[in-house]
Amino acid sequence: MFASPLCICKSWKNFLCNAFCHSFCLTGANLIDICTYDYMLNRPDKGDSMQQHDLNIDSAMTCVTKGIHVETVSYVRKRLPESDQLNELADLFKLFGDGTRIGILWALSESEMCVCDICALLHMKQPAVSHQLKNLKQARIVKNRRDGKVIYYSLDDDHIRKLLNLGMEHVRETN
Repeated sequence: MFASPLCICKSWKNFLCNAFCHSFCLTGANLIDICTYDYMLNRPDKGDSMQQHDLNIDSAMTCVTKGIHVETVSYVRKRLPESDQLNELADLFKLFGDGTRIGILWALSESEMCVCDICALLHMKQPAVSHQLKNLKQARIVKNRRDGKVIYYSLDDDHIRKLLNLGMEHVRETN
């Protein structure tokens, strides 16, 4: 990508920076050293059409190697979901972070059940089960249906069952 290694580091650690920059520039076209990248961003003609948002230098500074694989970062950035989707996914996985909820979900993955049945199965009190079911329903993980005075709960869709099974498969293979 760049013909020759450049290092114009303005820090007092210039000698160390030069050693890092030149060694990484010479390792291959896929790795661009931080100083060269910083120079490319700050020079008057802004060369090679790189943008400040393309790579986060501050984050890269925490790396031991002080180098960025530009093609890898660009490839992954194109496939990375939006941050609001990542936050929704994190919220979904938080619901799987409690043994009580997992027990309820596992039971519902086997059969539709009412609150009393879940209480008997998991040796829990009705208010605790109802509270968990309310949270799971709000998150669209479980759904319910009424049959007379009895409300039956089940998983909202097969994705939840697949997540549970994949998680258990992982747990069983690591034990």
